[in-house]
Amino acid sequence: MPARIKDAERAEGKDNMQGYVFQGRAYEGLTVNALEWVASFGGGNIVETDGEISINNEHAAEALDLAASWIGDISPNGVLNYTEEEARGVFQSGGAVFMRNWPYAWSLAQSEDSDVRGKVG
Repeated sequence: MPARIKDAERAEGKDNMQGYVFQGRAYEGLTVNALEWVASFGGGNIVETDGEISINNEHAAEALDLAASWIGDISPNGVLNYTEEEARGVFQSGGAVFMRNWPYAWSLAQSEDSDVRGKVG
């Protein structure tokens, strides 16, 4: 869906529209995102409660490979330097269809000066 909408928006003249922005800088934000992606693919934990290291599995690898494929496709190359605020800035200015962020971004997206006010669900 991010690719479809991004492509349609660009065809309408919004040349800088991105499909999906998130925290891609090598810091805590990317770690949290990666753990969510791995969990959503059934990739388990990094270390199980019994001490077994379980992150080296096909589901975890599939999740991370998918996320890597977004760069330069539905996500801009610059997302690799985004923290919460860079992602929010692109999204809130109307430059991205989807954003992964924290709950605080909701109220800012609904602020008086937000380009996406009333358009975020």
